[in-house]
Amino acid sequence: MQVAQHATQSIKESSGVGYTYGPATALMYVTSGDSSDWVYTKLNCSHTYGIELGDDGRYGFILPPSYILPTGRDALTGIMAAVDVIRDNGFVIESRQERRKRKRKFY
Repeated sequence: MQVAQHATQSIKESSGVGYTYGPATALMYVTSGDSSDWVYTKLNCSHTYGIELGDDGRYGFILPPSYILPTGRDALTGIMAAVDVIRDNGFVIESRQERRKRKRKFY
């Protein structure tokens, strides 16, 4: 949660917009077969993150044009903050190629 907390805090400081973080199923709705499932399965990642559009439910997934740039700026701010935490705390330990080599077994 440290990554998500830092991302949402950075967005709040940058634009004043407050975002909520936590397990997607607790905050929004249960999904299956989405991109987080693919990442867990194919990339063997321990964490995935989903970003929802900055809407209070009025517009759903079709934001008015005036919301597009501010929402994009918020998303970019949050992603950059998340990458900083991941990099600075050594959360990225090995590359995908290194992980593949480790999983290979030679008999």
